[in-house]
Amino acid sequence: MQPPIIPMSLGNMRENRVRSVIVSCSNINCRHEAIVNVDHLPADLAVPSLGLRMRCERCGQRGADVMPNWNERHAQGDGRR
Repeated sequence: MQPPIIPMSLGNMRENRVRSVIVSCSNINCRHEAIVNVDHLPADLAVPSLGLRMRCERCGQRGADVMPNWNERHAQGDGRR
């Protein structure tokens, strides 16, 4: 049996120079997306758990898919060679 996958925390995300998340509405007919800065939230919060707290500003649906905004890191240059 494989060990459970531990979701990324905001602290780990920040260590990777990413400070915002991409939030996508869970309503299949909407799928509105927004980029949300999460600097004000605690480091131990798991990234996927943010989706339960979100409400779409377009359709009002509660719940969302959330992932780190890796584009932010690439815009800064990821420091790898």
